[in-house]
Amino acid sequence: MSAEPSLFQKPTFHYTLKPYQSKAVGSAVRLLEEGKNPLIIMATGTGKTVVGSSIIKERISRGKKILWLAHREELIDQAKSQIDNICQINSGLERAEHRANLTENVIVGSVPTLRKSRLDSRFSDFRIDDIIIDECHHATADSYQTIIEFFQSRFGSNVVGLTATPDGAKGGGLKSIFSDIAYNYSLLEAIKDGNLCNLIGVKVDCDIDLSGIRTVAGDLDQGALDDVMSSKILNIAEGVLMETIGRRTIVFTVSVRMAVMLEAILKENGIKAKALSAESSVEERRYAISQFRRGEITHLLNCALFTEGFDCPEIEAVVIACPTKSRTKYSQMVGRGTRLSPGKSHCLLVEFGYQANQHQLVKPFDLFITENYSPEVRKEAERLSSLKPNYYMLELLELAKENLRKSALDSVKIVQYGSTYYDPFALLELKGKAYDQELDLEYEGRRLSNAEGSITSKQKEILAKLKVINTEKMSVASASLVISIFANNGWSAEKVLRNSK
Repeated sequence: MSAEPSLFQKPTFHYTLKPYQSKAVGSAVRLLEEGKNPLIIMATGTGKTVVGSSIIKERISRGKKILWLAHREELIDQAKSQIDNICQINSGLERAEHRANLTENVIVGSVPTLRKSRLDSRFSDFRIDDIIIDECHHATADSYQTIIEFFQSRFGSNVVGLTATPDGAKGGGLKSIFSDIAYNYSLLEAIKDGNLCNLIGVKVDCDIDLSGIRTVAGDLDQGALDDVMSSKILNIAEGVLMETIGRRTIVFTVSVRMAVMLEAILKENGIKAKALSAESSVEERRYAISQFRRGEITHLLNCALFTEGFDCPEIEAVVIACPTKSRTKYSQMVGRGTRLSPGKSHCLLVEFGYQANQHQLVKPFDLFITENYSPEVRKEAERLSSLKPNYYMLELLELAKENLRKSALDSVKIVQYGSTYYDPFALLELKGKAYDQELDLEYEGRRLSNAEGSITSKQKEILAKLKVINTEKMSVASASLVISIFANNGWSAEKVLRNSK
């Protein structure tokens, strides 16, 4: 029986791997050859399915048999289409009443279908070399573990994971499944490289009080949240109308009820809106999505229907009308709008103002959790965002970073006789280090600790030119740390010495 066409399935096309995708494929294949289980982390919209399909192409050329796993119908159909196109094969489909031809080298399987009884009856003697798991942050669930253990116990199968949000894993985490991170391509890198579009954030001031809502299973209680958000539906609708008119927009709501309410208000105001849910018929969903792609519907409203597997590069605005404590869920929603499309310079991210009190809600700047942007930088960016009605998120993060650099050095200035100096002990405190604390760091290619002796003459000279005083009792390591603080704030020791001569 042939596969039913997916609601989300796109036409087949020929594809040339981008450099970062080639690196991901190469790294994963090398690890598989070493018998390891690689994890690939790539931001939504950067081509995880293309990368996975290309790994399959490499592996079947070496005689390997592959099982691709996904948990939702649309993800399964998209993957099969992509795999068949890139590998120029007709992969088998194992889902519900569909039975794959077990002579095929590649099987695309549904996780809900592959229960223990199905595995025993169909796959006991069918060797699988590699299991590739799409949206693998779900892989710690029992349903996935049953499949993995079935094939690994019989054939020693390797496992490859594809995800944009590894922090979404439950239980013991992904380290219990995957041995190595083969490649990590973040949202920040993808935007800076021009492979995803920039984000402009806007916050609609609704002052929605969430303080009385309790936490259930790690997130806000959805029933209580629905009541609160639905009571503010007019304010939310006003924000959507104000910010997204003329933009192809996807709106995420807490409930189907909220989506339907919002649809009615938008339609009353002349907006071509459509609310869809899992309760909508297949025909209704397929027709509405085709209208949205053509621009005949401008606002698509849903409750958790399009967080995964929905690719529409033309989306110009994402409205988050369902606050959450889950970074995975938040990232997936925002990812619907970051794909590139002709004539699209950015994606508008619309948020609402909340009184959250004890709740640590995910905020727009939490999308950029990297070494470059510490919690302090993201908090400062959040403060700055309240002063700017529309802001490019990356530009605001850089401004926040610069503000903190300046304020950090300003906080340890000492003014003596009209001249400004820096206190080295206060500088060390900026890094959370006491003067006499054991330090372990690298200086001029060597590992150092306080035991290695006093500050060197070169370090004294550099610190003197930087107007750091009271350096006589400093160690080599503590002096090195102080110099690094200035280096991180745009100073160069070589330049300081050169300019002082």
